[in-house]
Amino acid sequence: MARRVIVMDEVLEVIYQWHKGQNNSEIAHSLGVNRKTVKKYLHMAKGIGLKREEALPEGDEILNKLRQKGWLKKGQKIAPIKEKIAAFHKEIEQLLKQGVSFKQIWRLIGERGTTVGYTSLKRYIHCHFEDIISNKTITVHLEKKAGEEAQVDFGYAGMLFDPEKERMRKVWAFVMTLSYSRYPFVRFVYRMNIDTWIDCHIRAFEFFSGVPKKIVLDNLKSGIVKADIYDPTLNPTYAELERYYGFIADPARAGCPKDKPRVERMIRTVKGQILSGRSFRDIEEANRYALSWSRYQYGLEPHGTTKRPPYEVFEKEEKPL
Repeated sequence: MARRVIVMDEVLEVIYQWHKGQNNSEIAHSLGVNRKTVKKYLHMAKGIGLKREEALPEGDEILNKLRQKGWLKKGQKIAPIKEKIAAFHKEIEQLLKQGVSFKQIWRLIGERGTTVGYTSLKRYIHCHFEDIISNKTITVHLEKKAGEEAQVDFGYAGMLFDPEKERMRKVWAFVMTLSYSRYPFVRFVYRMNIDTWIDCHIRAFEFFSGVPKKIVLDNLKSGIVKADIYDPTLNPTYAELERYYGFIADPARAGCPKDKPRVERMIRTVKGQILSGRSFRDIEEANRYALSWSRYQYGLEPHGTTKRPPYEVFEKEEKPL
């Protein structure tokens, strides 16, 4: 079976999320790693004197201390979770068709001597057997606490005039939606590169006058280097942004829009309410209108799910957090 070298960024991300107050289960769920792996990394962290109540050292300093202890050795390997579960792919498929529960499948795999996290197994099933389970499951939208989460994504928006190049160009809508209030930030851009991704995040934080605890993002190369939920590696620049502003990046599964339904719906709303039936002089005018729309139109209309205006909920309940 193929194996992979321990990813240094993965070690740092586990330690960072722990320092931000996440428990072992939350970290394992966010990064798609086994809880035993999380426990192992945190044991290493505590072994070099890291504490939650003290400032976290720079990443290179942490890694150097771990190497000095002999815990990070060149060539050290661990088995990837995805490959462990994939070994039971056919058996899982047959069990699902027989109506066997996820929890029972997890138990059966464990009885065969393979230890995997229950959350990792569920993610694997949802990504590979959606056609089997779609008629047997009911989607429940769990409400988030105020200030707890934002969802972010890019979506193709059409053509807008570029005043610098003096021609029409393809544009994408960057959208960050606060999951609790549904209050959105929208910005139209010409590129989906790392510079634009970072710039739009900073503009969104300024628009909200704050930063959510967690950001659920798609597996874009600008945010996630490897689009694999079982081994997600943050883009180094995005990881710096994450740690500077103090949020936790939580990558959605590649090709699974149900992981971030609020921002997926918002992108469709942006196209329908901002761009449809309107023409803008250039992208700058479109962006000015987008900010006004978020605050004075969409923000003041009762939301279809919450039945309350997003801006009102944001100001009263979410912004202070």
